[in-house]
Amino acid sequence: AIRVQGASPNIRTSGRFDLLRGRMDLLGHRLEFTEGTVTVNGNLDPQINFIARTTADDLDITVQLAGLISAPELILSSVPQLPQDEILARLIFARGMDDLSIFQIAQLASAVADLSGRSSGGLVSQLREIAGLDNLYIRTIDGETSVAAGKYLQENIYSEIEIDTSGETRFSINLDVIDDVKARADVSSEGDTEIGIFFEKDY
Repeated sequence: AIRVQGASPNIRTSGRFDLLRGRMDLLGHRLEFTEGTVTVNGNLDPQINFIARTTADDLDITVQLAGLISAPELILSSVPQLPQDEILARLIFARGMDDLSIFQIAQLASAVADLSGRSSGGLVSQLREIAGLDNLYIRTIDGETSVAAGKYLQENIYSEIEIDTSGETRFSINLDVIDDVKARADVSSEGDTEIGIFFEKDY
């Protein structure tokens, strides 16, 4: 429930909402909130407090998003106790901070900035714009990181190159043949080649 009162030049609000269910996606990891409240007390910038608990890399981790909704703070704690940056590294990449690549560290910093409302588009977005690319991705699968950069050569021709931490490179090119039909070719530094015709439909 929420209550709004006072004269129009000086409206005051009060009330509280309790979480029924909710989730948060953090760099591809979905966390289910176990408890949460939104408290309004006198202005239109409510106080939030959401808590999720999970297990990762032999740690019992508590993730808390708390503070004003305009500038929330991400608070991490664990059993056994570790520094917050170490907890985040274990949660997302299942490895310690000392074992992360520079791109993985940039991902963590960008995710925290997004959650706290201090993001200016993120480091990856800024790098993409500086390089003049149409797409720039940092992917993490089973703890391994790769960087993929893509650009449209023409309106119907898209090329992409991907490099992983082991040094393997994959180049692909996509050609829009007609609506919903694409031709795609992939070549890797290991000598693997794939060519195919794909039907894709957006719903």
